[in-house]
Amino acid sequence: VVIGIVDQGASTLSNVGVTVIAARALDTRTFGGFALVYSVYVVAIGVARAIAMEPLLLRGRTPGVAPLPSTVGAMASLGAVTGAACVLVGIAGGGVAGPPLIVLGAALPLLFVQDGWRYAAFAAERPARALVVDLVWIAVQTVGTAVVVVSGSRDPVAFVAVWAAGGAVGAVVGAAQARALPRPAAGARWVKDNLDFGGPFVAEFMAAGGAGYAGLWLLGAVRGLAALGAVRVGQTVLGP
Repeated sequence: VVIGIVDQGASTLSNVGVTVIAARALDTRTFGGFALVYSVYVVAIGVARAIAMEPLLLRGRTPGVAPLPSTVGAMASLGAVTGAACVLVGIAGGGVAGPPLIVLGAALPLLFVQDGWRYAAFAAERPARALVVDLVWIAVQTVGTAVVVVSGSRDPVAFVAVWAAGGAVGAVVGAAQARALPRPAAGARWVKDNLDFGGPFVAEFMAAGGAGYAGLWLLGAVRGLAALGAVRVGQTVLGP
């Protein structure tokens, strides 16, 4: 239990830290673009967890349940599909949010895999592995963010890139700890066989958290990215 609490704290610290630093370094409109891209990640990862990983926590010890590489493979597939959509939207939309959205889309498969290994570690009752994955993310992100800040960069792409790089390295570490690679082909069957849980979990997430981010996007559409960024800062402060 203690390791689980520490891991959740580390994961939250990683996300809050980069948001606060980006808010300090970027102007309000540019930070709004960063916040928009980050909110897309939050909603996407929440839906993917509900579909692929939360059912694992309930069925992880049931006879016949797919091995962990299959469930993490489902996350890889979901990340690839969602990432491709982000890249296409980023290219078509352009503007302040377009380039960082493209970077996020390219990194999403590994970011989803990183999160998959975290959940797989808890399902296997090895929470220390999840903590290691998150600490690696924090370490890489901290070094990268320091380089960006010292260089004086005011580009949201740089902040998204260093944050995503930490998650990508964490995905590799997760695979090394499990001594396995994700199996996307087997992941499709896992998702299909667990829609009885996945569907309600997605609905729950969208009702509890997704609706709030939809409101954030609507605010950005009506009042602009600066207003979206301001509200996101408030959410970041309240989040922990």
